[in-house]
Amino acid sequence: MSRSTLTLALLLSIGPTALAGQTRSNTEGWLLNAHVGAAAGNVEDGDTEAGLGGGVIVGYGFTPEWQVFVGGDATSMDISNPALTGEYTIYQGDVGARLNFPDPTATFVAYVIGAVTGQFAKGTVTGGENQSADAELAGWGGSIGTGFHVFFNPALALDTQVQFTFGQFTHADLTGANAGRLDNARQNWFTRLNVGLTWYPQAPY
Repeated sequence: MSRSTLTLALLLSIGPTALAGQTRSNTEGWLLNAHVGAAAGNVEDGDTEAGLGGGVIVGYGFTPEWQVFVGGDATSMDISNPALTGEYTIYQGDVGARLNFPDPTATFVAYVIGAVTGQFAKGTVTGGENQSADAELAGWGGSIGTGFHVFFNPALALDTQVQFTFGQFTHADLTGANAGRLDNARQNWFTRLNVGLTWYPQAPY
């Protein structure tokens, strides 16, 4: 066997091994996320309403498996009740933890999340005889979800997540033609689908 043939054979034999050991993903350290999303939900078994929005997440991975995070979404929702017109914006803030299923040699990393979620909604509603009211709702809930990273390099990934929030609005204020205050809790649920980019600034590119 010639020297050139031997060199080629060695390169072919060690190439897959070197590639297999290459770091292609990272879920440890600080993370920053920005995303766009869609949401659907209802309040007290009412009509299901949907809208579009976006948000941000800041977190920290103590290990490749465990991360903590805070995040928030703002979504503009159209009122679907045929007796009413208008729209409102719902703000949802999460404080939670994420469990990753990492493989540093893979670009795909799945995860599950759990969080405590604060909710605040604000909008203008118009009813019969063109009477309108400004409405604010506030409350708490819990969220569970799942998602996955697809890493372009160890520092940057496409991040897709679906999140289910169940809670209640415990406080409501109405101002305008039908001024008043409602203190009875209103059960609600929301589903959020977010797609964005997650950046791990300390990871190598």
